[in-house]
Amino acid sequence: MLRLPVSGLRVAVRQPAGSDDLLLREKAGSDIEVVLSLIERVAWAADGTAIDWGLLTVTDIETLLLRIHQAVFGDTIRAEARCADADCGARVDIAFSAGAYVAHHAPRPPKGVEPAEREGWFRIVGEPVTFRLPNASDLLAVAGSKRPDGECLARCVDAADVPDRLRKRVERAMAALAPSLSHEVQGQCPECHRTMNADFDVLAYVLRELRDQAESIYRDVHLLAFHYKWPEESILALPRSRRLRYARMLMQEERLA
Repeated sequence: MLRLPVSGLRVAVRQPAGSDDLLLREKAGSDIEVVLSLIERVAWAADGTAIDWGLLTVTDIETLLLRIHQAVFGDTIRAEARCADADCGARVDIAFSAGAYVAHHAPRPPKGVEPAEREGWFRIVGEPVTFRLPNASDLLAVAGSKRPDGECLARCVDAADVPDRLRKRVERAMAALAPSLSHEVQGQCPECHRTMNADFDVLAYVLRELRDQAESIYRDVHLLAFHYKWPEESILALPRSRRLRYARMLMQEERLA
Protein backbone atom coordinates (compact mmCIF):
# COMPACT_ATOMS: atom_id res chain seq x y z
CA MET A 1 0.00 0.00 0.00
CA LEU A 2 1.32 3.45 -0.87
CA ARG A 3 0.12 7.03 -1.09
CA LEU A 4 0.80 8.69 -4.42
CA PRO A 5 2.78 11.91 -3.91
CA VAL A 6 0.71 14.33 -6.01
CA SER A 7 -2.88 13.06 -5.99
CA GLY A 8 -2.63 11.65 -2.45
CA LEU A 9 -4.51 8.53 -3.57
CA ARG A 10 -3.84 5.39 -1.55
CA VAL A 11 -3.26 2.49 -3.91
CA ALA A 12 -2.15 -1.12 -3.70
CA VAL A 13 0.06 -2.93 -6.21
CA ARG A 14 0.60 -6.63 -6.85
CA GLN A 15 3.31 -8.50 -8.72
CA PRO A 16 2.50 -9.06 -12.41
CA ALA A 17 1.15 -12.53 -13.15
CA GLY A 18 1.70 -14.54 -16.33
CA SER A 19 -1.13 -12.84 -18.19
CA ASP A 20 0.50 -9.48 -17.41
CA ASP A 21 3.85 -10.80 -18.69
CA LEU A 22 2.15 -11.70 -21.96
CA LEU A 23 0.86 -8.14 -22.21
CA LEU A 24 4.39 -6.81 -21.65
CA ARG A 25 5.77 -9.04 -24.40
CA GLU A 26 2.98 -8.80 -26.95
CA LYS A 27 1.06 -5.53 -26.65
CA ALA A 28 1.75 -3.10 -29.48
CA GLY A 29 1.71 0.67 -29.06
CA SER A 30 3.76 3.36 -27.38
CA ASP A 31 5.48 2.79 -24.05
CA ILE A 32 2.93 4.92 -22.20
CA GLU A 33 0.08 2.84 -23.69
CA VAL A 34 1.69 -0.36 -22.41
CA VAL A 35 2.36 1.20 -19.00
CA LEU A 36 -1.25 2.34 -18.56
CA SER A 37 -2.55 -1.09 -19.60
CA LEU A 38 -0.23 -2.74 -17.07
CA ILE A 39 -1.16 -0.37 -14.24
CA GLU A 40 -4.87 -0.95 -14.87
CA ARG A 41 -4.26 -4.66 -14.24
CA VAL A 42 -1.89 -4.65 -11.25
CA ALA A 43 -2.91 -1.55 -9.24
CA TRP A 44 -6.14 -0.53 -7.53
CA ALA A 45 -7.46 2.09 -5.12
CA ALA A 46 -7.29 1.12 -1.44
CA ASP A 47 -10.91 2.16 -0.93
CA GLY A 48 -12.14 0.26 -3.99
CA THR A 49 -13.14 3.31 -6.02
CA ALA A 50 -12.49 3.37 -9.76
CA ILE A 51 -9.43 5.34 -10.91
CA ASP A 52 -8.88 6.84 -14.34
CA TRP A 53 -5.15 6.17 -14.45
CA GLY A 54 -4.72 8.40 -17.49
CA LEU A 55 -5.64 11.42 -15.38
CA LEU A 56 -2.85 10.84 -12.87
CA THR A 57 0.14 13.14 -13.07
CA VAL A 58 3.33 11.86 -14.64
CA THR A 59 4.88 11.92 -11.15
CA ASP A 60 2.25 9.55 -9.78
CA ILE A 61 2.61 7.23 -12.79
CA GLU A 62 6.40 7.13 -12.35
CA THR A 63 5.95 6.44 -8.63
CA LEU A 64 3.61 3.55 -9.42
CA LEU A 65 6.11 2.12 -11.90
CA LEU A 66 8.89 2.21 -9.34
CA ARG A 67 6.56 0.50 -6.84
CA ILE A 68 5.83 -2.27 -9.38
CA HIS A 69 9.57 -2.59 -9.91
CA GLN A 70 10.00 -2.94 -6.13
CA ALA A 71 7.37 -5.70 -6.04
CA VAL A 72 9.24 -7.70 -8.68
CA PHE A 73 12.94 -6.94 -8.14
CA GLY A 74 13.22 -5.36 -4.69
CA ASP A 75 14.03 -1.81 -3.65
CA THR A 76 17.38 -1.42 -5.41
CA ILE A 77 17.57 0.17 -8.84
CA ARG A 78 20.61 -1.02 -10.78
CA ALA A 79 21.91 0.38 -14.04
CA GLU A 80 25.08 0.11 -16.07
CA ALA A 81 26.97 2.79 -17.96
CA ARG A 82 30.37 3.34 -19.51
CA CYS A 83 32.88 5.87 -18.25
CA ALA A 84 32.79 8.92 -20.50
CA ASP A 85 36.55 9.37 -20.35
CA ALA A 86 37.88 8.31 -23.75
CA ASP A 87 41.04 6.92 -22.11
CA CYS A 88 39.04 4.78 -19.69
CA GLY A 89 35.67 3.47 -20.88
CA ALA A 90 35.27 1.17 -17.87
CA ARG A 91 31.87 -0.22 -16.94
CA VAL A 92 30.20 1.72 -14.14
CA ASP A 93 27.50 0.15 -11.94
CA ILE A 94 24.99 2.64 -10.54
CA ALA A 95 22.67 1.53 -7.73
CA PHE A 96 20.26 3.38 -5.46
CA SER A 97 17.11 2.83 -3.39
CA ALA A 98 13.84 3.37 -5.24
CA GLY A 99 12.05 4.37 -2.02
CA ALA A 100 14.70 6.91 -1.06
CA TYR A 101 14.74 8.24 -4.63
CA VAL A 102 10.97 8.88 -4.61
CA ALA A 103 11.18 10.54 -1.17
CA HIS A 104 14.01 12.79 -2.36
CA HIS A 105 11.83 14.08 -5.23
CA ALA A 106 8.76 14.83 -3.12
CA PRO A 107 6.45 17.65 -4.31
CA ARG A 108 6.68 21.05 -2.61
CA PRO A 109 4.38 24.09 -2.72
CA PRO A 110 5.89 26.84 -4.90
CA LYS A 111 5.69 30.49 -3.90
CA GLY A 112 3.26 32.71 -5.74
CA VAL A 113 1.02 29.85 -6.89
CA GLU A 114 -2.51 29.16 -5.71
CA PRO A 115 -5.44 26.91 -6.73
CA ALA A 116 -7.66 28.33 -9.49
CA GLU A 117 -11.45 28.16 -9.55
CA ARG A 118 -11.42 25.18 -11.91
CA GLU A 119 -10.70 21.94 -10.01
CA GLY A 120 -7.18 20.68 -10.57
CA TRP A 121 -5.95 23.99 -12.02
CA PHE A 122 -3.55 26.58 -10.59
CA ARG A 123 -2.72 30.21 -11.19
CA ILE A 124 0.38 32.33 -10.92
CA VAL A 125 -0.63 35.11 -8.52
CA GLY A 126 -0.99 38.41 -10.36
CA GLU A 127 -0.58 36.85 -13.82
CA PRO A 128 -3.25 36.19 -16.50
CA VAL A 129 -2.60 32.47 -16.82
CA THR A 130 -3.88 29.24 -15.29
CA PHE A 131 -2.42 25.78 -15.70
CA ARG A 132 -2.83 22.15 -14.70
CA LEU A 133 -0.26 19.44 -14.18
CA PRO A 134 0.68 17.15 -17.09
CA ASN A 135 -0.87 13.71 -16.84
CA ALA A 136 -0.48 10.33 -18.50
CA SER A 137 -3.16 11.12 -21.08
CA ASP A 138 -1.11 14.13 -22.18
CA LEU A 139 1.92 11.87 -22.69
CA LEU A 140 -0.27 9.52 -24.71
CA ALA A 141 -1.56 12.39 -26.85
CA VAL A 142 1.91 13.72 -27.73
CA ALA A 143 3.62 10.33 -28.16
CA GLY A 144 5.45 10.36 -31.47
CA SER A 145 5.30 14.13 -31.78
CA LYS A 146 8.34 16.08 -33.00
CA ARG A 147 7.84 18.60 -30.17
CA PRO A 148 6.36 16.55 -27.29
CA ASP A 149 7.41 18.94 -24.50
CA GLY A 150 6.00 22.01 -26.23
CA GLU A 151 2.74 20.29 -27.17
CA CYS A 152 2.32 18.88 -23.67
CA LEU A 153 2.81 22.34 -22.15
CA ALA A 154 0.28 23.83 -24.59
CA ARG A 155 -2.31 21.26 -23.46
CA CYS A 156 -1.81 22.21 -19.82
CA VAL A 157 -1.76 26.03 -19.98
CA ASP A 158 -4.96 28.04 -20.43
CA ALA A 159 -3.71 31.14 -22.23
CA ALA A 160 -3.65 32.20 -25.86
CA ASP A 161 -0.06 33.45 -25.78
CA VAL A 162 2.41 32.93 -22.96
CA PRO A 163 5.61 35.02 -23.02
CA ASP A 164 8.88 33.24 -22.26
CA ARG A 165 9.19 34.85 -18.81
CA LEU A 166 5.77 33.58 -17.74
CA ARG A 167 6.21 30.21 -19.42
CA LYS A 168 9.34 29.61 -17.34
CA ARG A 169 7.46 30.50 -14.15
CA VAL A 170 4.72 28.02 -15.08
CA GLU A 171 7.29 25.30 -15.80
CA ARG A 172 9.03 25.92 -12.46
CA ALA A 173 5.69 25.74 -10.65
CA MET A 174 4.81 22.48 -12.42
CA ALA A 175 8.21 21.03 -11.52
CA ALA A 176 7.65 21.90 -7.84
CA LEU A 177 4.06 20.62 -7.64
CA ALA A 178 4.74 17.45 -9.64
CA PRO A 179 8.50 16.86 -9.91
CA SER A 180 9.64 14.44 -12.57
CA LEU A 181 11.37 11.31 -11.32
CA SER A 182 13.33 11.00 -14.56
CA HIS A 183 16.66 12.72 -13.95
CA GLU A 184 20.38 12.31 -14.28
CA VAL A 185 21.90 10.09 -11.60
CA GLN A 186 25.54 10.09 -10.58
CA GLY A 187 28.05 7.30 -10.34
CA GLN A 188 31.81 7.03 -9.92
CA CYS A 189 34.08 5.13 -12.27
CA PRO A 190 35.84 2.34 -10.32
CA GLU A 191 38.94 2.68 -12.53
CA CYS A 192 39.64 6.40 -12.98
CA HIS A 193 37.33 7.61 -10.14
CA ARG A 194 35.73 10.17 -12.42
CA THR A 195 32.23 11.26 -11.44
CA MET A 196 29.82 10.66 -14.29
CA ASN A 197 26.16 11.30 -14.96
CA ALA A 198 23.68 8.89 -16.53
CA ASP A 199 20.14 9.57 -17.70
CA PHE A 200 17.49 7.72 -15.71
CA ASP A 201 14.14 7.56 -17.53
CA VAL A 202 11.74 5.84 -15.15
CA LEU A 203 9.21 4.74 -17.76
CA ALA A 204 11.81 3.38 -20.20
CA TYR A 205 13.91 1.72 -17.47
CA VAL A 206 11.10 -0.04 -15.61
CA LEU A 207 9.35 -1.15 -18.79
CA ARG A 208 12.60 -2.59 -20.18
CA GLU A 209 13.32 -4.45 -16.93
CA LEU A 210 9.80 -5.88 -16.75
CA ARG A 211 9.82 -6.91 -20.41
CA ASP A 212 13.16 -8.67 -20.01
CA GLN A 213 11.87 -10.50 -16.94
CA ALA A 214 8.66 -11.44 -18.79
CA GLU A 215 10.58 -13.16 -21.59
CA SER A 216 10.53 -16.45 -19.67
CA ILE A 217 6.73 -16.67 -19.77
CA TYR A 218 6.67 -18.83 -22.91
CA ARG A 219 9.23 -21.26 -21.50
CA ASP A 220 7.40 -21.41 -18.17
CA VAL A 221 4.02 -22.12 -19.76
CA HIS A 222 5.55 -24.84 -21.92
CA LEU A 223 7.29 -26.53 -18.97
CA LEU A 224 4.31 -26.43 -16.62
CA ALA A 225 1.80 -27.46 -19.26
CA PHE A 226 4.01 -30.32 -20.48
CA HIS A 227 4.86 -31.73 -17.04
CA TYR A 228 1.78 -30.92 -14.96
CA LYS A 229 -0.81 -30.91 -17.77
CA TRP A 230 -2.19 -27.61 -16.49
CA PRO A 231 -4.16 -25.45 -18.96
CA GLU A 232 -2.55 -22.22 -20.12
CA GLU A 233 -5.05 -19.98 -18.31
CA SER A 234 -4.25 -21.64 -14.97
CA ILE A 235 -0.52 -21.15 -15.47
CA LEU A 236 -0.94 -17.53 -16.52
CA ALA A 237 -2.98 -16.85 -13.38
CA LEU A 238 -0.18 -17.99 -11.05
CA PRO A 239 1.73 -15.32 -9.12
CA ARG A 240 5.05 -14.74 -10.84
CA SER A 241 7.19 -15.92 -7.92
CA ARG A 242 5.33 -19.25 -7.70
CA ARG A 243 5.43 -19.83 -11.47
CA LEU A 244 9.17 -19.18 -11.56
CA ARG A 245 9.77 -21.56 -8.65
CA TYR A 246 7.90 -24.39 -10.40
CA ALA A 247 9.80 -23.72 -13.63
CA ARG A 248 13.18 -23.73 -11.85
CA MET A 249 12.36 -27.03 -10.14
CA LEU A 250 11.45 -28.62 -13.45
CA MET A 251 14.59 -27.33 -15.16
CA GLN A 252 16.71 -28.63 -12.28
CA GLU A 253 15.10 -32.07 -12.59
CA GLU A 254 15.79 -32.06 -16.34
CA ARG A 255 19.47 -31.28 -15.72
CA LEU A 256 19.75 -34.11 -13.19
CA ALA A 257 17.97 -36.63 -15.42
